[in-house]
Amino acid sequence: MIEILPLLSQRLITPLVKRLKQLGHSQAVLIPMDTLNLLPLHAGTDFTFSFVPSARLLQTALHKTQPYADAPLSLLGIGNPTAKDQNPLEYGPAEVAAIAALFPKQQLLCEDAATRAAVLTALDDKTHIHFSCHGLFDMDEPP
Repeated sequence: MIEILPLLSQRLITPLVKRLKQLGHSQAVLIPMDTLNLLPLHAGTDFTFSFVPSARLLQTALHKTQPYADAPLSLLGIGNPTAKDQNPLEYGPAEVAAIAALFPKQQLLCEDAATRAAVLTALDDKTHIHFSCHGLFDMDEPP
């Protein structure tokens, strides 16, 4: 990692960002394949990258989110959901509260209130979702 990341940045990401900026873009979507999705390809750039696991998923997401394109901004913030086997994230609720201040409409579910059922119920009318929680990556079943 220590050797490959600077090389990837120098030979791939930096020229890509330069060209995208020349074309007038300020953001792009990357679809890294195989183990490339494990690398922080966006690190060290002043460019906004989004990541998706496949072009088909991107197309599906864009289609499903189209009805929300002109909707007023609303946030569902999930902060430090309680889990028996994880250390609590002390600043999780403060993080989602700070982000929520940027949205005219928000709903925060923190700690014990952040149950799976509550999150699924609250998703329907939200344009943005922010999770401040632990994550797990399974090499045998990546996203």
